[in-house]
Amino acid sequence: MNLVGVKIEPTASSLSSFTGDSISSKGILNLPVELGSSPCQHIQAVDFVLVDCPSPYNAIIGHPTLNKIRAVTLTYHLLVKFPTVGGIGILRGDQTESREIYEAANKSVQVQGIKNMPGIDPNVIVHRLNIDPNFKPIKQKRRTFNAERYMAINTEVDKLLKAGFIEEANYPDWIANVVLVKKANGNWRV
Repeated sequence: MNLVGVKIEPTASSLSSFTGDSISSKGILNLPVELGSSPCQHIQAVDFVLVDCPSPYNAIIGHPTLNKIRAVTLTYHLLVKFPTVGGIGILRGDQTESREIYEAANKSVQVQGIKNMPGIDPNVIVHRLNIDPNFKPIKQKRRTFNAERYMAINTEVDKLLKAGFIEEANYPDWIANVVLVKKANGNWRV
């Protein structure tokens, strides 16, 4: 965001994530936000907490602002409606754009790797086999895949290895085959 010449009020507050980690804020920024389009438009001054962290969003408008403008959110319809002098103002979400932002955020996380993901303890996300010595190990018969499926498997495994999300494990007796599912767009989910 281009914030040249904008006054940032210093603050000692911090934001907490869902995992309980916190990030220090750089300050509070008061900006006018235009909601809706003419004639059903509302301009509201909004306080934004400024943080330096990777995010697919430029800004997030929270409950205090939605309450100030008396907004009604309709998440199923991707709509926000609010009263204005000219009638009911409407903000419409775009499912395609939302999906693109979500996928871009996921690609960013995959590229950055596990070491650059603050707030996630590897003990929470690391998968290990819980092997009971009283059970006989099972090894599935190796399935063969066609060239297209092998390419999809190798691409996904290479990507996960490079990002540090997986590592080679030596469980020669406890082996299961890779499961591939064809997605609606023709790609493979591994």
